[in-house]
Amino acid sequence: MRKQTLRRTIAYVITLAMLGYIFITVDIETVIDRYLELSWRDLVFLLALMLSNLLLGSLRLERLLVYFGTSGIQFIEVIRANVAGLLSSLVFVNIVGSLLGRHYVLRRNGVSVAALTAIVTLERILLVLISGCLLAAGLTALFGLETLFAAARKVALIEVISVILLIILVLFSTFRWQREISVFRQLLSARYSLRLCLLALITFAANAVMLLTYVISAHALGVVEVDWLSLAAAATIVAFAAGLPISVNGWGIREVSAIYAFGHLGISAAEATAVSVLVGLVSTAAILISTPVLALKQSSKAIEKHPPTLNEQDKPQGNSIVQANTAFLLFAGPFAALLVFVTLHVPFRDTLIAINLADPLAILALSLAGLSWLSAGQPPLRFPKPFGWWVIGLSLLILSGFLNGAARFGVTEWALNNRLVGWAVLMGYLALGAMIVRIWGNHGLRRIAEVVLTTGAVIVVFDLFHREFFSFFDNTALIASNFEGFSMNRNAFAFQLLIAASAGLAYSKVIARTRLSTAYCLLLGAVFMGIWRTYSMTGIVTAIGLGLGMLLFGMVDRRIVLRSLLWIAFFVAAAWVLRWTLGLLLLADSPDITAAAPNLYILSTQTERWMAIQKGLEIWYQNPVFGAGLGAFANLRLGEAGKILVMHSVPVWLLAEFGVLGFALVASLPAAFLSRALRWRLSSLPPHVVFLIAVTVCFTVFGMTHDIFYQRVFWLVLGGCVAAWASSPYRPDRQRRPSSVSRP
Repeated sequence: MRKQTLRRTIAYVITLAMLGYIFITVDIETVIDRYLELSWRDLVFLLALMLSNLLLGSLRLERLLVYFGTSGIQFIEVIRANVAGLLSSLVFVNIVGSLLGRHYVLRRNGVSVAALTAIVTLERILLVLISGCLLAAGLTALFGLETLFAAARKVALIEVISVILLIILVLFSTFRWQREISVFRQLLSARYSLRLCLLALITFAANAVMLLTYVISAHALGVVEVDWLSLAAAATIVAFAAGLPISVNGWGIREVSAIYAFGHLGISAAEATAVSVLVGLVSTAAILISTPVLALKQSSKAIEKHPPTLNEQDKPQGNSIVQANTAFLLFAGPFAALLVFVTLHVPFRDTLIAINLADPLAILALSLAGLSWLSAGQPPLRFPKPFGWWVIGLSLLILSGFLNGAARFGVTEWALNNRLVGWAVLMGYLALGAMIVRIWGNHGLRRIAEVVLTTGAVIVVFDLFHREFFSFFDNTALIASNFEGFSMNRNAFAFQLLIAASAGLAYSKVIARTRLSTAYCLLLGAVFMGIWRTYSMTGIVTAIGLGLGMLLFGMVDRRIVLRSLLWIAFFVAAAWVLRWTLGLLLLADSPDITAAAPNLYILSTQTERWMAIQKGLEIWYQNPVFGAGLGAFANLRLGEAGKILVMHSVPVWLLAEFGVLGFALVASLPAAFLSRALRWRLSSLPPHVVFLIAVTVCFTVFGMTHDIFYQRVFWLVLGGCVAAWASSPYRPDRQRRPSSVSRP
C-alpha cells in the first residue's frame, strides 16, 4: 500500500506542477470565454468520439485476452474491465491504474495477474509504436525531416536504436537462446502475426479517433485559421505526451505540450490550453458516464487456457502462478537488463530530462509482485530471510529519512522524486531479477548475466569506433565529453561495466568448457577496455583488485581472463587502423599515429569532490545519530549556479542524511556476507555465488568515492543472485574447509 501511495504522490506532484505552470502563464479568462462559445452539438459529438475510443480500447483488450489464451469472457465483461482500468487511471499513473482496475474485474473471470501484466505490457508496446510512428509523421509535417533528424541526434536516438539492434543480433548469434527463440517463433507464427496486425490496426484506429477529437475541439473553440492536417500533426505531439506514464490521466503534461505544439501553428497559449483542457474534460466525462456498467452483474465465467510451457528443467509446469509468469518474465528480464544501460537525455528548456527505458518494466514487475502476493497469498519471489528483513529495513530507512527531512526543511523535489519514488522503482528491478530466477532458475540468472555482459561490450565497441570515426572529421561536439556510453557520466558507466565484468568473470569456468569461449573472451575484453577508457580511477582500481582477487582465490578461469586481456590490444589496434584507413582513403595521407586517440577525457577538479565529502561529514557531525534527513545535502545546492550537487560517497551520504544508525543498517548485511565469504572454499563456488560476491565487492568499493546507490543494474542483478541463492540446494556456509584438528 505504501508503494502505491508513493507512485500516486509523484504523479500528483508532476500534474500539479504543470497545472500551476499553466495557470501562471495562461490567461484563464480567455480560456473561459472560449468555452462559452461551445454549442451542445459540439459537446455531444466530442463525447461520442470519446465513447467510441473507449469501445475501441475494449475491443483491443478483448483481442489481447484471446491472444494470451484466455477465452469465454463476454464482451460486456471486457468493457467493464476497460472502464475500471480507465477509472483507476484517474487516480493512479495510467500503467498502474490500468493494471489495478482491470484486475478488479477480470480476477473474477479467472484471469491471472501475470496474464494481465503481459496484456498491459503488450498493449503499451503497441501504443508506443503506433503513437510513435504518428508522432514522427506529425513532427515531419510540422518541422521537416532535417529538424526531425536534428532532434533525434540531440537525444542520440539513432545511436540508441542502432545499439539495441546490434546487441540483440550479437546475443542471438553468440549464445544459444533456444527456449527464447522457440517461444518467439510461436508468438510470431502466422496465426499470432495476424492477431498482432489486428491489434495494431485497432490501436491505429483509436489513435486516429483521438487526433480527430483534438481537431474537432480546436474548430469548436473557434480555431479556424489553421487547416485540419496541421492541427492533426500538432495533436500527435500532444497525444503522445499525454500517454506518458508520468502524470494522472495526462493532466498537466497535455496542456504544456499543447502550448508548445499548437503554438508552432500560431495558436495562442490560451487557445491551446482551452483545446487540451476540453479534450481532458470530455475524456473524463466519457469515463464517468460509462461507470454504471460496473454495477452490472457478472455475466460469465472465463475459461483460462494457457499454452504448455517448460520450466528451467525442460519439464511441463503445472497450473500455478509460476506458469502464468513465464511468458512475461522470459522477455522482460533480459530486455530490462539491456535497456537499463540506455538512458535518453531529452532537452527541455534549460535542463535535461533523463528517461531510462527499462523503468516501465520495473514498475510492471513491482505491480505484478504485489498483486500476485495479494491474490495468491504467496509471494512470486523468494529471498533468504536476512535479506528480506534487510530490504524492509532499507525501505523504512528511506521513508523515515524522508519524513525527517520534511520536518526539518520541508519536502524537496530531489528527496521525493529522485530518492523516495526512485527507491520504489529500484524495488521493481529487485523484484524483476528475483522473479525471473524463481521461474527459470539459474538459467534465468545466466540469461541476465549474458545480456549485461553483451550490452556493456557492444556499447563500448560502438562508442569507441563511433568517436574514432567522427573525431577524424574534427567533430568536437561529439567527442567533447568523457567516455560514458549512454549514462552521461563516466563513473556511472564505469560502474555499469564493472557489473558486466562481474557477470563475465562469474561464468568464466562454465564458458571455458564450451565452444563459446572465443566470443566470450572478446566480449569480456571489450568490457575491460571500456573500464580503462572511462579513465575512472575508482573503476580501474576496482577492476584490477576484483580481477586479481578472483584469480588469486581460483574463482575464475585463468585462460578466459588472459585471452580477454589480449583482446584489449586488438581493440586499440583496430581503432588505430580505422583512423589510418580513413585518412588514406579520404585524404590520400596516413595520419600520425599519435593522432589516433581522440580526447576521451575532460579533466575535472577534485576540489568539488572533497568539498562535498567535507560538507557531508559536517552535516553528520551536527546530526550524528539520525542524520539530517533525506535530501539534506542536495537541498544546500552547492553545485555551480545553485544547482544540486550529488554526494560523491555513499558512506558519507548515509552518515549525513541517516546518521550512524542508517549507515549501520545498510552496511550490516554486505559486511556480514563478505566476512563469511572469506571462510568459504572460494575456488569451488557455483557461478551465482561468485556473481553475488563480485557485485557486492564492486558496490562496496566503488561506493566509497561515488554515488552509485541508485544504480539500476546493481539492484536487478542483486535480485537475481539472491533469488538464485535462496533457490539453490548448494549452501557455501555448509561447505566449509575441513578442520585440521582430528576428533575421535
